[in-house]
Amino acid sequence: MQDSLTQFPDGALPEDVQVDAGQDDFGEADGIPFDAAPADVVSADIAAVDGVLAHEPEPPPVRVLPLDRTLAFNHCQTYAMFLLEQEDQGRLLTQRYAETRILPAVQDAMAHYPDILSILALVDGEDPDTVAVLPIITRLLDSAPRIQLRVLADEDDLTALAMLLPDLDVDAGLEDWDLPQFLVFDEDWELQGQWGPRPAAAERNLEAWLSRYPEYETLAEDESEAGLAYFAELTEKLVQEMRIWYNSGLSANCQTEFCDMLTSLQAPDEAIEGEG
Repeated sequence: MQDSLTQFPDGALPEDVQVDAGQDDFGEADGIPFDAAPADVVSADIAAVDGVLAHEPEPPPVRVLPLDRTLAFNHCQTYAMFLLEQEDQGRLLTQRYAETRILPAVQDAMAHYPDILSILALVDGEDPDTVAVLPIITRLLDSAPRIQLRVLADEDDLTALAMLLPDLDVDAGLEDWDLPQFLVFDEDWELQGQWGPRPAAAERNLEAWLSRYPEYETLAEDESEAGLAYFAELTEKLVQEMRIWYNSGLSANCQTEFCDMLTSLQAPDEAIEGEG
């Protein structure tokens, strides 16, 4: 059977089906001389591509954003997860939690607290107030089945904070607040209360300590090796003294003040029912 393809003598293709090799009037194909070596052709192509890539800006880093306020809150760490990342203070925070004794009246109030609340603790893991206060509030809230706590360190990604408080200038907030700060949200994710960094009764103790070490606050801005070393030494001293203060009575003040703040958020009829 004859081949269905029409046969033509070599080099005798009709003009309307001649293959265009891409040659122009200057003996070049796509701007590259025909007699160029293969390496020259490849380098010419790469040079053009490199020139384009060199001027393209790098893409921004991929950032996973929480979808809503519930996810934003749950994106933050539990107290247990926070402890695992505290290389220096994790053991002390664990000890502070263990040595905290919740007042019976506070424990009862938390056990019967009627409202669903979500509390975000914004903390500085190295700050003495965080080491002193966070374990107390955590243990107190562990008595409240309708209240959940999450912890967010100021050095972590603060996207969750921005999602929970969309009207807040996060940088300005961190500049103005003394940490830790406990942000109290209701069931509809409205901010109902804020407490921190310490109970009022602790102010006198802290002022007395700072009067003995007036250089402490100045050293916080000192980036020299000697300044950093001395600041760390004084911070450790303050942490240990705060531990004594709270175990000697300030823990009760902290619990009562925080519990009173939560009680004040209840509707009047709920508060009266709770007292009864």
